[in-house]
Amino acid sequence: MGPEELLSTLPRLSLGVTRTPVEALALEGEAVDRIWVKRDDRSADCYGGNKVRKLELLLGEARARQAERVVTAGAFGSHHALATTVYGRREGFQVTLVLCPQSVTEKVRRILRTNLELGAELRVVPRMELIPPALALARLRRSGGRPYVVPPGGSSVLGTFGYVAAEMEVARVGARDGR
Repeated sequence: MGPEELLSTLPRLSLGVTRTPVEALALEGEAVDRIWVKRDDRSADCYGGNKVRKLELLLGEARARQAERVVTAGAFGSHHALATTVYGRREGFQVTLVLCPQSVTEKVRRILRTNLELGAELRVVPRMELIPPALALARLRRSGGRPYVVPPGGSSVLGTFGYVAAEMEVARVGARDGR
């Protein structure tokens, strides 16, 4: 079974990910005059970036398992945590974030405020090393709410298939354009 066939068998939620452009980036004065860049910052209107591709599959699996809540972790300013809140709430999930401290800048404050405004439940642990037991505890406390744990950063075998989809887009562009 090839990658496209395998991808078609996985549960998936459409989060608005569109095929993103591949653009040349000129590099003046470098050994290479240009590189090709996949613009996943344009992956979705609501909140773009590389995490959206992973979340299509991870939230798809959560829905397939009839989860009502998704639980994930990161630092205070985690874009993965914010993307999980944005798309998890949009898809009807309750969201719990287990967060550890980092330097609090204005950008980090905006991310925390946005998570709260969108209705995420925030749980703070004092150190990153405490995230795994805190995730387990959050899952146990929500046993009646059918929780689904999204790995930190969406980093899992399933999440990685989001990048397989992106690579297939790059391969199609290269084949079409003779690159």
